[in-house]
Amino acid sequence: LRDSIYGMVLRVSVGAVLSIVDAATDIYVIGTYYQSEELHEQANAMLAMLLGNIATQMLVLLIKYKRKSWSVIGKEVLITMLCLRPAVDAYRVSTNRKGDDLTTGMDPLNEMMFNKASELSFESIPGCVLQLYVWLLAPEKAGTFALVSIGISCLTTGFTSAMIAFDYDIDVPHRMSQPKFYGYIPNENGLRGRCFVLMTWMCALHSLSRSLGCALLAASDTDNLVFIFVGVEIGAFILFKILRRDLHYWPRLPGVVGPVVLSILQRIVVKIIVDFSGCLHHRHPYELGGLGFTLSIVWAQILPFVALQFSDSGMKDEIKVLLVVSFMLWLSLTIVFFCTIDLSYLNTFFGTKTAPQY
Repeated sequence: LRDSIYGMVLRVSVGAVLSIVDAATDIYVIGTYYQSEELHEQANAMLAMLLGNIATQMLVLLIKYKRKSWSVIGKEVLITMLCLRPAVDAYRVSTNRKGDDLTTGMDPLNEMMFNKASELSFESIPGCVLQLYVWLLAPEKAGTFALVSIGISCLTTGFTSAMIAFDYDIDVPHRMSQPKFYGYIPNENGLRGRCFVLMTWMCALHSLSRSLGCALLAASDTDNLVFIFVGVEIGAFILFKILRRDLHYWPRLPGVVGPVVLSILQRIVVKIIVDFSGCLHHRHPYELGGLGFTLSIVWAQILPFVALQFSDSGMKDEIKVLLVVSFMLWLSLTIVFFCTIDLSYLNTFFGTKTAPQY
């Protein structure tokens, strides 16, 4: 189990294909939006999301490759600009490639995870919400293909979230250094595969429900309602971390403000990723913590039904049926998932330890 790479090859290859297809469908949707004068603003927003992901990945590689030659840096920049980063990361992880032209201090797996987190934060999650918002307001102008793009975005989010949680949990060094947290996925090969599939669909359905809830709030008659809801959630989370003396993600240095700002940004990004993807890895005490993670997941399932009460959409009944079906499927998959994992790790889903306590 430790030495076999075929499971890893399959996961990262499928993940790379989904990421590239997701980017391609987003580009197609952007072109569709530009064909309608009323959707130019939304097209610009989607383009900004795509460019934001590319810019973030380029910033990371420029920092990590700063001691390399300009030819190496130029090659990595070109790979990122052509949206081929998922495929290259998949190849390097699958072959366990290490060399002088690769980043030092970060193995290919961790580098891929950072890039996947960037895709979730800047492209898949906000792009899905925006496309749902446009579809609710003007389905005939958004086009039927928009539904395909939304589905691919949700599936990409689910697959990426599952891969992050899965690969960190089965990683031998992580299990050796933190055996009380990593190890909930069984060692038997068939059960491992089942866990991964269950996590993928759980996270995909979670992403769909949460994104649709935010889109309903954005499309309601009340101005800035979605920003009020999301702002209160994030504000309450930051306040909770401050009261528990668990805000600082980075070491506190006397007279340095930077770590505080970075910690707040890190907490906000992780909170958004959990809210919209349900990535199980982020229940770690260093992130949301078990209880904070579970509460966020439960509220994310409740939010769409609350948002539906503010909606005056003509498709309200159809959306309600969709939300009910999505919730029942998510709940069923979650029950099967907990029947599959090692239940001795159940406490990690409800733990209250802070990062310093851990």
